[in-house]
Amino acid sequence: MDHVAVSHSFLWAYEACGSMFLYGLLVNSMRAADIIRPLPELQ
Repeated sequence: MDHVAVSHSFLWAYEACGSMFLYGLLVNSMRAADIIRPLPELQ
């Protein structure tokens, strides 16, 4: 593995982790919205 391949794989891993982090934030916000939304209907 030369330097270019190492930096390329690091960049790919960084982009993959970033997209997974954003996806996790999106899923958590949608789940929180699903939890918060039905509360006024129960009262």
